Amino acid sequence: MKDNLISVIMTAYNENTKELTEAVNSILDQTYPDLELIIILDDPTNTELEKNIEALAEVDQRIKFKVNDQNMGLAQSLNRAIALSSGEYIARMDADDISFPNRFADELELIKERDYDVVTSSATFIDEEGKIVGSHDPILTTPSRIDKLLPFGSNLVHSSAFFKGSVLREFSYHNYPTAEDYDLWLRLIEHQKKIGGINSELLKYRIRSTSMTQSNKLKMFLTAQYLRDNFQNKSLDDFDLEKYHKYLSCHGYSDKLREEFSDAVNGFSKGLKDLRKFKFSGVKALTPLLQRKIYRDYFKNSYQYKKMYKKLIIIEHGLS
Repeated sequence: MKDNLISVIMTAYNENTKELTEAVNSILDQTYPDLELIIILDDPTNTELEKNIEALAEVDQRIKFKVNDQNMGLAQSLNRAIALSSGEYIARMDADDISFPNRFADELELIKERDYDVVTSSATFIDEEGKIVGSHDPILTTPSRIDKLLPFGSNLVHSSAFFKGSVLREFSYHNYPTAEDYDLWLRLIEHQKKIGGINSELLKYRIRSTSMTQSNKLKMFLTAQYLRDNFQNKSLDDFDLEKYHKYLSCHGYSDKLREEFSDAVNGFSKGLKDLRKFKFSGVKALTPLLQRKIYRDYFKNSYQYKKMYKKLIIIEHGLS
């Protein structure tokens, strides 16, 4: 491995050429120049994107580019990029996000100063047109507080993650659709690795209406619950895809329930807002949903996560 070299791992699939070019240039234009950018195209039929990446690679020799023979998914594509990396550090980057020029310099300084194993940052939210639409909730910055929140859920920005290369090569990614990052965070703290944070926006994170976060909230929730159960049982290292699919099946995962669950989650949000305004419609909306276990579990986890997050943020900012 090359000392102080940063290997940036990126996978591409269906991004448009404008988005990908902006993402790549935001890496190549970093104030810290000692880096390599490893791009894995996970759709071998996307010849337009392939030509675009090849053209970028011809201009800057720091780009390494590979095309998968077949669609492998995010986790396996990232693992392929990790295997090709040669840096002392490894940074994540999505092919439609934009890193601020000082991102790697700031992350490298913190990971060295505090001897953290991973560093993440906050982010600015942009829409599909690149317009700023908001900011990420404040993130926790110390390993002890992040360790306390993760068993309830995560608000770490995966695309901003900056790792000691040795750590990511040891643990790599498990193939959990929608939650490969959450699985990794839980395994890291299970093995007493230190995750730190920079509570400043070092990345523009693109929000998509077609993202898994929006289109399959049921799978996201069930996968996260499965990982939390395994974390409690200290069995996260035993990756078993068949066992995971059996868990989904036992909890009634189906297209019908997926659509119903998405509507219910939206109903929860509206019902809670109405309750805060002392509107009876809030009670009316929530009562039938809470008669089913899956919605009670969702509501319980959401409540526990928000309660713990609020407590830790208050401590973080010295407001207690």
